[in-house]
Amino acid sequence: MACPEFELCSPDELRHYFKAIYRAEYNGDQLLPLLFDAARHNAKYRRFVIAVQHKLKTLRYQRRDVDCFRKNDLGCPELNGWLS
Repeated sequence: MACPEFELCSPDELRHYFKAIYRAEYNGDQLLPLLFDAARHNAKYRRFVIAVQHKLKTLRYQRRDVDCFRKNDLGCPELNGWLS
């Protein structure tokens, strides 16, 4: 999924993209230990570990972009420290 220009998205699109990015990063973090275990037992899975690590790195950059957009442009209280 390509990361859109957040400024051009409707509120519903923003919710959809934010949720998708957060969910993908979470699921990738859950998958990685399983892939490490599988790669220990089967060498052909090592390429999947590298691919997932690369995608997770990209997702983390996208999540940071989302967090910065929510904090700076939307004034999200959770990210600004207004709510504990």
